Amino acid sequence: MVTTETEMSVFGQAQEQWNVLHEAERIIEAEFERMNASPMKFVDVTLRDGLQQKDIKQGEIGPDGKPEGLSISERLDIFDLLVEAGMTEIEVGHFGNAKDQPFGRALVKHIEGKTAAGDDRYAQVKLQVLFGADGKQIEDGIKVLEGLDKDRVIVHVYNRISPGLRSFAKQQPNTPEASAQGVCDAVDIPLAAGFKYYSVSGEGAVDHNQRPEVVADYYNTVSHYLFDCGAIYVNVNLANTFGTGAKGRWDQEGLRTFDESVKSAAYNRPGCTVETSVHCHNDTGNAVSFSMAAIEAGFDKIEGTINGMGERYGNTAIVDVLVDMADTALADCENIGLEIREYEVPEDMFSMRALKGSIFAKRRLEKTVAANLHNMHRVAQKIGEIAETKRYEETGLGKRRAYDAGSGPHCEANVKYVESPIQRRLLDSYLRIAIMHAMLGRPDARAIIEVDMEVLKEITVNNHAGGGNTMRMINEDVVRAPQDEIDTHISIVEARQRLMTNYMAQDMAVAK
Repeated sequence: MVTTETEMSVFGQAQEQWNVLHEAERIIEAEFERMNASPMKFVDVTLRDGLQQKDIKQGEIGPDGKPEGLSISERLDIFDLLVEAGMTEIEVGHFGNAKDQPFGRALVKHIEGKTAAGDDRYAQVKLQVLFGADGKQIEDGIKVLEGLDKDRVIVHVYNRISPGLRSFAKQQPNTPEASAQGVCDAVDIPLAAGFKYYSVSGEGAVDHNQRPEVVADYYNTVSHYLFDCGAIYVNVNLANTFGTGAKGRWDQEGLRTFDESVKSAAYNRPGCTVETSVHCHNDTGNAVSFSMAAIEAGFDKIEGTINGMGERYGNTAIVDVLVDMADTALADCENIGLEIREYEVPEDMFSMRALKGSIFAKRRLEKTVAANLHNMHRVAQKIGEIAETKRYEETGLGKRRAYDAGSGPHCEANVKYVESPIQRRLLDSYLRIAIMHAMLGRPDARAIIEVDMEVLKEITVNNHAGGGNTMRMINEDVVRAPQDEIDTHISIVEARQRLMTNYMAQDMAVAK
């Protein structure tokens, strides 16, 4: 068999790409041994905050004449899907609400059954249960959890902290101190029942009409009380109820100061831990950016819904946080590759100017999530179908228009990519986002990587006038690259995706 000059060139370029990837893998793996990045976790609140969305399935009409919402079976299906996505902390409802209690009992039995059947994923999941600062509601609600290991339950108690929200309280004047005392009074009941893990929220905490120090004092008062009474873990959940951006006193420096202040409650308390989470609504479109600013400031968790469901404009869409992290990982890997080709990567790769600000210099993605990135699109889409909402289509990962046809050089690049995907890279308008979307399981993104002619024809032709390259695609006057070249191209892209996933989780064994 005679190898042509073109085939030699394709093989040479493919080998060069492989060499860069292998060297990048070696450098990144060596860096992990020097790093001490802490895990960034997710708390999915679809089964609580997500179900407060107006335009979702209303369900059957109950005895009170009001729709009952999703059935117990449908909620259990959503819980199972969240487990498939690798979520290890799931807020499952407001069990102070009598309507949520039947689901809570069914969920406890469901988890027991799954665990008994040998599904270890269910044994790893912690249930977060929300309560208002009402002792009677908490007393009724925790009974729902009987039979479940208390160390697998995070009792989440909230009260109002925003000046505007406090002004509506029944007892006036309602000061921040009074609001904190209300939480302290309410947690006596779960403390007496033996619960040791807590999350505390201040509704409307991110409010530019109130200083962050006042909010920190609210949380610290409650944390100190919980630790004094036997709790061993407190999560401080910063509620960005109004969906503002990371601005003013709540910019990244303000978030860092807040994080340090509330974590001081565990100082000199052996066996006690304070973690911080951020819970954002997306009213101004800033939920993802605020959440990432908080993580970069030292926060440990992001509360959100996997597909952006939630009241008003929704909660932080976890899939879009993951796209943002994948974008950073891809950029970091590209910058490492550039250094490999043109210079020499320093021993401490994060000393490179291009990587100094990377989130992965100090944080890593939770391994259960990293190992299930490929499930995200399917899970987010399926939950939307169960809830009968198109909210997922408003996310960056779920938008139908992500691969609409481009103009100008896009058409030429698409044609060249079809003819030789190794020699002619598709423009980043498509390929770069397709690499990230395909990692998260989006099928049409995978089709672009596989040089699917129908999909590439759609993103070249639709809604555009027929220039020369467009007409070539319309008339099918383009010769698709040999399948062995396409297979090599796919293998290289998959290797890059594995490197990105392992880099995000800082574990070279996560993506296999």
